[in-house]
Amino acid sequence: MTLSPDGELIVVGDSSGELKVFTATDCRLVHIETVHSAGISAIGISPDNTLIVTADEIGHVFFWRL
Repeated sequence: MTLSPDGELIVVGDSSGELKVFTATDCRLVHIETVHSAGISAIGISPDNTLIVTADEIGHVFFWRL
């Protein structure tokens, strides 16, 4: 789980490889996607809030536009 640099979004990854994006103010789900075939082990967001990077337990890394 990570918070966007501007504090507006919460990004959560789980053990099934699913990525969820919520608004930080009211925890409203704004995006959901299965992005990995293994559990997500790391999440980062670019300083300008335009890119999410995720890594999984088997070493795959993906980049996603917000």
